[in-house]
Amino acid sequence: MIARKTTGIFAGLYVLLSFLCGDVAMAQEEQQKKPIRLIFNAEDKQVFPFWMGEGATVRRPNGGVTYELLRMIDAEIPEIEIVYQRFPWRRCQQNLRKGKADAIIGSFNTERLKIGVFPSRDGQLDTRRYISQEQYCLYRGLHTALSWDGEGFSATRDITVSVPRGYSIIPFLNEHHLNVHEVESTDLAMTMLANGRVDGAISTCRQIEAVLARRKTVKDNVVANPVPLSIRNYYIILSKQFVRAHPVLSERIWDVSRQISDAHHDALLRYYMQYLNK
Repeated sequence: MIARKTTGIFAGLYVLLSFLCGDVAMAQEEQQKKPIRLIFNAEDKQVFPFWMGEGATVRRPNGGVTYELLRMIDAEIPEIEIVYQRFPWRRCQQNLRKGKADAIIGSFNTERLKIGVFPSRDGQLDTRRYISQEQYCLYRGLHTALSWDGEGFSATRDITVSVPRGYSIIPFLNEHHLNVHEVESTDLAMTMLANGRVDGAISTCRQIEAVLARRKTVKDNVVANPVPLSIRNYYIILSKQFVRAHPVLSERIWDVSRQISDAHHDALLRYYMQYLNK
């Protein structure tokens, strides 16, 4: 009798454990199916035509070229769900370094290797896997003799240029011994130049075009240098924490970003550049 009772108890426990194990396995499977939230940080100022509008939220629809590309990447990779946050650019970079953000977009410089991870191949930057490309332009005041010939500046002594805060062109300007005055936006950089407070202003060419298209008083008081300062690739920069946790997924994000950009970047750019003519 005792043996039969013991056997019955063990049988009951076995059934119970089987159910519990099944529940755990199902929970784990559901967890694996749930996409990973990828926290993406973008600057809270308009970066025409890549990020439209200003403030803490992404404008929808017509959020900009970069937003549209990221939306397509999100749809192409079911393992992730991109969540957007907008902050001042310096805070975006700080968040990436601390792991509070999983991704930002920026051009390469060695200082940024301290805060995140770029796509690489054989230990070197993989220049093929960029998401967009942009030129930096120099503008001078009407009575300033500042110029760039593709190799050097005509003058650097006592020359001050205004540049949006934290932009990757700044180390390049420091190397050429220019006095760099960092400001909050391209709009403010160009306003300072038009008002004669600095000798030159530098930002990405399309952002400057957007400012000049809506501010005639600024446009009438500045002169474009005919030679771009620099042409730069922009990459998805992932946090070190995200890459450690998801190395295979990180490579897929970089691969897909290039494929999506190849297929859609130019058409999106043409669409958003129409805003300048409205």
